[in-house]
Amino acid sequence: MKKRTITVSIIIAVLIFIIFSSIFRLKNQPREKITLTAVYEYAQICGIVDVMKERGYLEKYLPDNVEVEWVMIGSGSERRDALATERASIAVIENTRVIQAIENDYPIMILANGSTSWRGLYTVNPDINSPLDLAQKKIAYMGSQDIILKSDFKRNFGIDLENDQLLSVGEEDLFNMLILNQVDAVVLTGTMAEKAIALSTDVREIYDLTPEAAYIGVANWLVGSSAFFDNHPELLEPVISAYTEAVQEVNNNPKAVSELLSPLFDISAAQIEKEFAMFPPDIEIYGYDETAQILYEYGYLDAPATPFNQLPNYETIPKK
Repeated sequence: MKKRTITVSIIIAVLIFIIFSSIFRLKNQPREKITLTAVYEYAQICGIVDVMKERGYLEKYLPDNVEVEWVMIGSGSERRDALATERASIAVIENTRVIQAIENDYPIMILANGSTSWRGLYTVNPDINSPLDLAQKKIAYMGSQDIILKSDFKRNFGIDLENDQLLSVGEEDLFNMLILNQVDAVVLTGTMAEKAIALSTDVREIYDLTPEAAYIGVANWLVGSSAFFDNHPELLEPVISAYTEAVQEVNNNPKAVSELLSPLFDISAAQIEKEFAMFPPDIEIYGYDETAQILYEYGYLDAPATPFNQLPNYETIPKK
């Protein structure tokens, strides 16, 4: 009997040893290495992500097994395509492009809202003084400013702008076309306008497009790759936490943030601070259905968009 008791005790001890050894091995086993590719551009529209980058907020919130790779891409459509092809994990894109991409089945998901910016029409042509002078003229723009132009000219002046009047170009070409008077007007943000005026004193503003941008609901959204977050859902919360802290820093310390970003943007800190004051960033999405309806009415969507509350990741989106 005593011998049997000793045998049972040994077996139990061995089992306990095996269990604790397994737990120890699992606990100390190296976790899968994950790379989160964050796309940025040193510009006002990506200002929140730029703060995240410079302050190391992603690294602060993400687990130790996640490496952050920063990649600069200066075009909204290229940022969108990078997300759709899994070359990027997160990026900032204008909401009109995001809605169009979702309706065209791009594998992207909305993560949070961001900041918007002031926009105006500028020219060096002395004969151009208002939108009424641009009815049959050429206008260059970046991003998705064409919907703002079409909506504003139609609603406020009864002018139907044709697609062949509107030229989508990069920032360098935009400045060259403006300075060399190769187009009749261009759309610039406030920070871009400061750069343009520094290049030529002939550059002047003829019209403020910001009210129309606000009416349509044009903003910049933080967007993620659906494939990346489907594979790593545990990383969604830390990404949003990092983004939220960056938004809070901009709103609580705009002067310090502007001074941080000024040499990166090559723009005065005063201009950056002015933009943040006019358009304080917010993480909560709003106006999705209204913006989608305007896109449909102006022919940017072939059919009415899927309602906001039916988006696959609706529950995880910060919203008003």
